[in-house]
Amino acid sequence: MWELSPTDTSRNLEIPKWALDLPPGNATMHVLDPNGHTTWEFICSTRSSGRRSMTYQWIDFAKKKKLRPGDILRFYRLSHGDGYFMELERHSIRLFGVTMYIS
Repeated sequence: MWELSPTDTSRNLEIPKWALDLPPGNATMHVLDPNGHTTWEFICSTRSSGRRSMTYQWIDFAKKKKLRPGDILRFYRLSHGDGYFMELERHSIRLFGVTMYIS
């Protein structure tokens, strides 16, 4: 689980070092969309600095889902196969005792 930054929503998703369950560098990650109808392919690239990021289709996904800084993203490894399931939590505010998600 991590909170998206402006770079994550506009260029590529920086993979935190603690995200050990995600594929190693230069591997393809098959991710089931939160709606369950689409599978996305993200490539986990390793930069010369050693930092990992998701590229290929990531920016298309970010635009389609209208991701914003502050949104929370979680990846879960599927129990069968080599895929993942993604959960997206929109940035929210609490107003008069009601949680409102900002879309």
